[in-house]
Amino acid sequence: MSRFILIVSIAVLVSSCSSSEDILPETTAPVIAEVTFVTTPTNDSTPNYTFSSDEAGTITYGGSCSSSTTSANTDNNTITFSTLDNGTHSNCTIKVTDSSANVSNTLEITDFTVSYWQLIARQVDSDNFTDGTHELFDSNARSTFLKNENDNSSSTFMSIGNLTRSNYADTDGKYKFKLVWDGMEMASEDIKEVTWTQTSWLTDSTTQGFQEIGVSGFNTGAASNTDFVGLALSTSSQCVIDGDGGTVSNKWFNCVGLIDLWNSSMPGPLQKKASSMHLYIWAPEIKETNYALDFDGTNDYVSANGVATELDSSTNLPLSVSAWVYPENGTKEQLVFGFYRNTNSFKNGPSVWFGGSNYKFAYYNDSFTTVHSSSTYAINNWHHVVLTIGSDRDGVLYVNGSSALTFSGAHNSGALDMFSIAVDYDTETVDGEAVAGSPAQYFDGKIDEVAVWNDELTSAEVTAIYNSGNMLNVSSDSGNYASATNLKGYYRFNEGSGTSLQDNSSNSNTGTITGAAWTAGFVSE
Repeated sequence: MSRFILIVSIAVLVSSCSSSEDILPETTAPVIAEVTFVTTPTNDSTPNYTFSSDEAGTITYGGSCSSSTTSANTDNNTITFSTLDNGTHSNCTIKVTDSSANVSNTLEITDFTVSYWQLIARQVDSDNFTDGTHELFDSNARSTFLKNENDNSSSTFMSIGNLTRSNYADTDGKYKFKLVWDGMEMASEDIKEVTWTQTSWLTDSTTQGFQEIGVSGFNTGAASNTDFVGLALSTSSQCVIDGDGGTVSNKWFNCVGLIDLWNSSMPGPLQKKASSMHLYIWAPEIKETNYALDFDGTNDYVSANGVATELDSSTNLPLSVSAWVYPENGTKEQLVFGFYRNTNSFKNGPSVWFGGSNYKFAYYNDSFTTVHSSSTYAINNWHHVVLTIGSDRDGVLYVNGSSALTFSGAHNSGALDMFSIAVDYDTETVDGEAVAGSPAQYFDGKIDEVAVWNDELTSAEVTAIYNSGNMLNVSSDSGNYASATNLKGYYRFNEGSGTSLQDNSSNSNTGTITGAAWTAGFVSE
């Protein structure tokens, strides 16, 4: 009898051990690696990218890259990125989560650059026209507007004759160009390029609708023979296209497509000699679909609390916030965005407001008298708003690239843990949690492109981000803007559906939408 009991006990023990092994969770995380990187630079705004995974799972994207492909297979996976912005993409990441919720290593995608500027003409004489073999265009280029059109690395290149002009006009019928000079006298100039829009095409006899973007100094307003006023067919047989707008007979300064030399050089801007010219056109047809959120002024808002915790924990300074704002009501004081501390005694942190009865922007934080802008701003228009505060607690609110108000003694007690768009919060009253304030303080209008930095942006950076009203993608440095590494949250509002706002910085501080409706966003040129 005892022998039988022993056998049964051993059998039960073995069975129990086997069952225990059967229910142990699978804990091995997928391993992913880059296979084929994106060629850089690329004109493709939706490039392919290939990576490998040793397990199937769900793909999560980070940074400025995303894709409609969300499932990974075992082995190589080729994805197509959703439309990417012009500029360098240096913060893109991929993770794969398997069916047991194991998360892979973070794959950092090799940096690459997408350029929306398309080179359409080039002329470079590397020896500054000294060796007797000059790099010049043929006279027939004045009618064909072509030269080595399939080789943009050639010393003389022009593809204008093959362009379909309707592909490059924006919704207002404008074309955007950039002309870059170098060599000889231009080599020592601080400014070598001019960017502008015009409503006429390059081969038209006169320039129409010229408007410079930024200030190059190439248009003095006092020298009609040499001032740059946009490109048109040259009146001189010595040049294909020039910059006098087709209004000055037999002059060809700012020449694109030099046929004969001027003073042993190219006639560049301001009567300067040059030996290098590059002409680019902006290609708007490859822009991404742009959305914003429309807030009803009653109960719509966005919370993105994670980004508040990215700021300095002891002082919350320095900080900067940028947003494009379209107010539709100027008769109530309404929050655009603001920080709060909900734990360890509620505090109103730095915040920006609009309205009241005076159509002005304003700054406020706890124990602080509200400071209003000196100027008023029209409703039913887009405005670019940037708040900057330094470690010294001094701050500036910029509107449309210019300082609108200044203040001192900003909130610096730290521990901010809430960031709100479109609704103010009041002292904790319900179960220790802060609650939304008066409906009169909900924002009424549209908001787009919100970015947060743990850095005090300079005035030059604010000007660069405003970009003459054309907006700038702040996920990568460009020109005077050099704070991409300090970006803690970047909400582009381009999902177009759903209740989540993707953080296009590298920090994954996703925002949550309550009530607000998707609508057409601010569209840059």
